[in-house]
Amino acid sequence: MFQYRYLMVWVSCLAVTGCAHLGQRFEQGALPEGAPSVDTILTGLADNEAHIEHFLAKGKFLLKTPELDAVYSLPQSSIAFRRPADLYVEGRKYTAPVLRLTCSEEEFLIELPTEKQYVHRSKGASLPGVSFTVTPLDVAQEMFLPEGWATLPANRVRIEQFDPKENTAVLLILSKGLHKQPLRRLWIQGAPWVVTRNERLDPKTGACVAQTTKSDYRVENGVRFPAVIESKFPEQNAEMRLELRSFDLSRVPEAEEFNIGAKVDDLRARKYEEVEYRTEGNK
Repeated sequence: MFQYRYLMVWVSCLAVTGCAHLGQRFEQGALPEGAPSVDTILTGLADNEAHIEHFLAKGKFLLKTPELDAVYSLPQSSIAFRRPADLYVEGRKYTAPVLRLTCSEEEFLIELPTEKQYVHRSKGASLPGVSFTVTPLDVAQEMFLPEGWATLPANRVRIEQFDPKENTAVLLILSKGLHKQPLRRLWIQGAPWVVTRNERLDPKTGACVAQTTKSDYRVENGVRFPAVIESKFPEQNAEMRLELRSFDLSRVPEAEEFNIGAKVDDLRARKYEEVEYRTEGNK
């Protein structure tokens, strides 16, 4: 049961993962000479994103939660992703599967093979202190495709800082409408431009509710992809880290990997126990 609990924390961590203080100025200030335009940055990010339709990867998965005394590390993990937000993860330790996580649209499934248990939800779960609902769609997008750069209007993006020596910038993404609220702060490196840090902000309070960092970018057929991805909850002392030893952007995952309905039927046939997540007593 303790494995199930820390998995649920991880699912939430992926979706909304300390964070920098959010200022209240949303107007574009003066930038150094040579600063790129918002359109140039968005075009660069969109060009790279357009080539990430799917991938298969292998690597190490690390998880820390406030409910557990130990840090859990699964060195033999497999990850499959399919756009827009289908995600499948199998974590192994000493060749034995410890967890399987499947996310597809509004639905997710967690399997615990060693305990013959599973949890299945058709919708996301609300998090304490966060004014929006977390869904599996958020989970996959926050990790790999946090924004649709090609369709994001330039008038909703502010360049807060630009360092011409390091060629780095800080962006603030605002909500739609007249009274624009902060939705996301991004640290980017270029050019070509990639996201190195991403803070998701609560649209009602402006507080940082999640932080994801990406590093060790590799290039495969001209596409830039981070080999290290780390997500954190600033308030819950939770951490998730992926260290990818290899990834393949050309191989298409099998459709069966994301078929949650078929997986649930199979688990029931094998007499797995369906369990509900509880906030206390599940160690």
